[in-house]
Amino acid sequence: MINSRIRSFTLLGIFTIFLTSCGNHNLSKKTQTPPHFEHGRELIAHLDYNVSLLNDLDANHTGFNEKAVLINEQIRKTIERIQSKKLLKEVCKSYSILEHDFLFTISRDEKIGVFSWESRMQGAFQGIRNIALYTNNGKIIPTSLYGDSMIYQQIHTIKTGTKNFYLLQGQGVTNINEEFFRIDSYTINENGMELAKIFPNRQSSIVSQLDFNVEMDGSLILKPETWGTTLAYRPLELQADHKSVNYIEASTTIGHKINSKAFEIKSSDNFLQGSEAAKTFEGTNSRTFLFEDELEVQMNYNEEEDKSLTLIGNGDFKIHWEGKTSLVAKKDGFLFFSEKLDTNKEMLHLYDIDSKSFKWTSPLTKAFILDDSILFAEKTESYLVSNAHEVSCGSSVGINRAYFKVYSVRFREKHPIVEFTNQIFCSSIANNQLAKL
Repeated sequence: MINSRIRSFTLLGIFTIFLTSCGNHNLSKKTQTPPHFEHGRELIAHLDYNVSLLNDLDANHTGFNEKAVLINEQIRKTIERIQSKKLLKEVCKSYSILEHDFLFTISRDEKIGVFSWESRMQGAFQGIRNIALYTNNGKIIPTSLYGDSMIYQQIHTIKTGTKNFYLLQGQGVTNINEEFFRIDSYTINENGMELAKIFPNRQSSIVSQLDFNVEMDGSLILKPETWGTTLAYRPLELQADHKSVNYIEASTTIGHKINSKAFEIKSSDNFLQGSEAAKTFEGTNSRTFLFEDELEVQMNYNEEEDKSLTLIGNGDFKIHWEGKTSLVAKKDGFLFFSEKLDTNKEMLHLYDIDSKSFKWTSPLTKAFILDDSILFAEKTESYLVSNAHEVSCGSSVGINRAYFKVYSVRFREKHPIVEFTNQIFCSSIANNQLAKL
């Protein structure tokens, strides 16, 4: 996932020499960076001025890209004038006083700082620009960062006995204009500022479509997911000692071993294991379920229109569905519905009977229910299973063999928490649906 280093500013410097000799003397004079700055407020003011000039450029005007190149080069030079701890402290203080059209964030120990701004460039050098400053052996050194550039908003410091790790948290936009959030892990060593592979599966970055919550000084990272109208979280917990630092998936323990058979549909009602039982009455294009608490649920399907209708109670409440939907479980005051979206995807909906509303929706497969949680299996790549040789697959699985990690979700909570059960099993991907629809 890690892209090659971004080294664009060397080429920008070459462009600047060319542009200055081609009629941009006035702009060059306006943006000229002094050889040094006495105070941080002067440097911040110079950055504000250059970024303002950049933002005021008319993108439709002839020579826009050439002028943008020139100004971006001056912004880079200005940042690289920060060469002392004293000046860096003053820059931090001056930056915090007013709002700016660029962003600067620094670690708590002031060992790493990152500037981010929108370059307004077109073509090969378009998008966001970053320059990082790090302190090594008493010197402040500028450097570029790995991966796609983004607006870095915060730096979290993880302290260990031998060295510190830095979590650079930010937000960016893909080349198809989709927003993403990312945390990059860095450390400082004799080679400079380097990526640190401390996230699960030996990754140095984690990415999400929603912003992360970093809590307890970085000891806990909550990765959010959209589950219908609510947010679910996959926690990452920090494991650190004097020798190593790693984030692992938050885990929970269940009392028995899980294999593929635990997820098989065995009841005549076509319910998930762990569901309450019901009496079933078949009708024309409908099924009615009567539970012990006298709750009645009727499922109707119109094949011509490919639509489903759920009637709860005496028809007091109705749920309309696009496509074929099944009732697959009931647990206390909750109903579980499986909605088939296409041949390869189903959505599990959790419905709260008392509030007459859906709590969450998620594409879960291979699921069964415990008292307060639902277990589900999630396919993972075989090379990520460190103990694959210990996981029995069986000869009957054949070429459709796949490994599944077992997760637990406490479904009664307002925001579901997804935890790893530390169990992995081998099964076929040929039968990977919640229930027969």
